Amino acid sequence: MTDGVRIAIVDDHQMFLDGLQRSLADASDDLRVVAAVPSWPQLVRHPEFPVDVVVLDLELHDGVPAAVKIASARAAGVA
Repeated sequence: MTDGVRIAIVDDHQMFLDGLQRSLADASDDLRVVAAVPSWPQLVRHPEFPVDVVVLDLELHDGVPAAVKIASARAAGVA
């Protein structure tokens, strides 16, 4: 794959978003964080969605149950 693995991070703590995004960027040239957002609705509206992998905080307080997030991500083609 020429573009590498496209990753989205969803977490409501900005420091975690920044740190994980930086760590993944430093880990490999094949990993590309294309979205780092604080809520699920922001991810599904993001122009890069669907992505290859979503790193998801399962305890977000955005009103969307984790099971719905996971099911909708899988239905969109997220690994």
